[in-house]
Amino acid sequence: MNLSKSFYRLTSPLLKIGSGVLFLLLFISILPSFKTFPLLYLTFILEHLSEIIGLCWLYAVGYSANEISESKGITIKEFKYFQWLFVVMATCWLIALIFGTEEKSEHFSPVYYSISFPQPLSIFLPTFFISLAAYLYAIHLSAKALLTAELNRTPRIGHVGSTSVMMWVPLIGAWFIQPRIQALLRNEVNSVQ
Repeated sequence: MNLSKSFYRLTSPLLKIGSGVLFLLLFISILPSFKTFPLLYLTFILEHLSEIIGLCWLYAVGYSANEISESKGITIKEFKYFQWLFVVMATCWLIALIFGTEEKSEHFSPVYYSISFPQPLSIFLPTFFISLAAYLYAIHLSAKALLTAELNRTPRIGHVGSTSVMMWVPLIGAWFIQPRIQALLRNEVNSVQ
C-alpha cells in the first residue's frame, strides 16, 4: 500500500463527520486569541491542531474526489504532485519551527513561550513563500478534483476559483464543501452497490 493511500485512510474520517462538527474542530484555533483563554499552555497546541485538521481535511477532499474522478475514467494529470505538496508544507513548517526563536509572550504570562519568526529571515521568507505556494496549489488541485468528480468533465477556471476560495477558508468550506463531498461519496457507494 502506498503512502498516499495510507494517509487518506488516516484522514478520511474527517469526511464522514457533519459540517457543524468540522466547523467546531476548525474553530479551535480562534480560542487562543482571546486574552482570557484559561489553558495557557495548550494555546500553541490548539492553534496548530486546527491547522493540521484543516490540512488533513483538504487532503481527504482532494484525494477522494480524485479517486471518484478516476473511477469515472477522468484523470487530472497534475494530481500526481498532490501528496508532495503536503510533504513540502510540512517540511517548511518544521524548518520554521526548528529555526524559530523562543520569545516571551506578553499576551498571557511570563512563563508562556511562543515560537516567533526564525532567525535569520533568510530562512523564514523562502520557507514561507514555498509553503504558501504549495498550499495554494493543493487548494487548486482539490477544488479541480472535486468539480471534476461532480461535473464528470474538466471544470472551467471560474468554477475552480470559487470553489478554491471556499477551500482556502476552511471555516467556510466546512459548510459548503463538506456536504458536496459527502454527497459524492454517497453516490459513489450507491453506484457500486
